[in-house]
Amino acid sequence: MEAMITVFLTVLVAYIAIGVVFALAFVTKGIAVIDEVARSAPLRVRILLLPGSVALWPILLMRWLKGRRA
Repeated sequence: MEAMITVFLTVLVAYIAIGVVFALAFVTKGIAVIDEVARSAPLRVRILLLPGSVALWPILLMRWLKGRRA
């Protein structure tokens, strides 16, 4: 049981770490690709978007990549 908990926590920490790195890049560059209005969003709005970007980074990454192609 302890091994399962260790694996779960390791995966969770990795997910959050990747999410933090992604979120920082996303709120500075990527958000403008997905949403034109967000291009001129002030810093305080972008800071508010950080937690959601960390949690939803796989979905936002797919949308960011699709937005580049279009």
